[in-house]
Amino acid sequence: MGQFPSDDLKNLLQPILGAGYLMLRAKGRTDLNESDVITAIGSLDEARELFPCASVNDLADGFKALVDGKLKYDKDEITFVEEPGRLVQNVQWQSRVVDAVASSAEARQFRHLVAFAAEKAACFDKDGGYKGPGGQTLTESELTVLTQLKSGMAIK
Repeated sequence: MGQFPSDDLKNLLQPILGAGYLMLRAKGRTDLNESDVITAIGSLDEARELFPCASVNDLADGFKALVDGKLKYDKDEITFVEEPGRLVQNVQWQSRVVDAVASSAEARQFRHLVAFAAEKAACFDKDGGYKGPGGQTLTESELTVLTQLKSGMAIK
């Protein structure tokens, strides 16, 4: 699948899923699993235009493969930590791993992609989406989580 072997792709999708999970937890949702998070994020197709680089395109393809069931995590291959502070740190740490192996431009776009996925998860059930026509703003807890994520990933 593009430039990433399947295992690498799954590792790179974990911070995206983790960010989505964090936002769902901020909404007060509990007892979440991978499919709940995938449904909340929905698609990363819009990210292709927002963050035009090969790795984001490949990650959007990989996320589509997850949605379509063509790419799967084995049991216990992905776990969501229940302690929100630890999960925020984990997502931030995973995004920094990308910094070590990607060009600075691609690493920056990856971090923005993680924040984008978090916002999509926060807005998936809001009328009109996030501040769209008649849209609702993020709740205080959602905004706090998004701010923590962005801060930890050096996104302004």
